[in-house]
Amino acid sequence: MPPSSPANSLAPAPPPNSQDSRPPMPAFKHSLMVEWGDCDALGIVFYPAYFRWMDATFHRLTKAAGFDRKTLEARDGVAGCPLVDARCSFVSPVRFYDELDILATVEKLGGSSMTLNYRFERDGKHIAEGVETHVFVRETANGLGKAPIPDDIRQALEAFMND
Repeated sequence: MPPSSPANSLAPAPPPNSQDSRPPMPAFKHSLMVEWGDCDALGIVFYPAYFRWMDATFHRLTKAAGFDRKTLEARDGVAGCPLVDARCSFVSPVRFYDELDILATVEKLGGSSMTLNYRFERDGKHIAEGVETHVFVRETANGLGKAPIPDDIRQALEAFMND
């Protein structure tokens, strides 16, 4: 499925670092097809694409949870959820035209932060995994400062948590 028409849904997802066990848990699913521009000269996905795909999946998950940067700012005075940590590990190469599923789960909700796990699959096979931590922030007299996660947003994000 081309990135311009992503398939987003709730789907069972395996835990990170697991290739075979697939216990049911809530996950947000974003599907895409690898484009030519995602690849290096050998036709293998160039690693920064994974970070771009995690970011896109994060924004789709937040929309599914009922919020985005504009609503956070207008309704809650939250300036956004900047990324403060990101990692990705690669298991198998991905190539032009491969179709991928990105399964995102919320690993942890802190007072103002959230950590998400991403599992990349091709044809149900584990090919990569990533982790991101975002912090809710608001403008203060001294610049950006931490903001508590609003209760209704916390509750919506809990729907995507590992059990």
